Amino acid sequence: MAETMALALEGRYENYTLGKDLTVAQVKVMADMARRHGFKLAGFRSFEHAVPETEIERIRLKTARGRSRL
Repeated sequence: MAETMALALEGRYENYTLGKDLTVAQVKVMADMARRHGFKLAGFRSFEHAVPETEIERIRLKTARGRSRL
């Protein structure tokens, strides 16, 4: 949805990243467009509740420990 909104704000009425053939250049252009219009990533949510940064860090550490055992 954000891509569609950013394209409309730019006056670009086209299928920009339709399908699976997506290039790094397209991603960079879209990121620039989104930034120009104030789009940013939202925080993680689970069942409509914000996931606290402490929980994200706990999962990160647990994942890192699991990988080090391989």
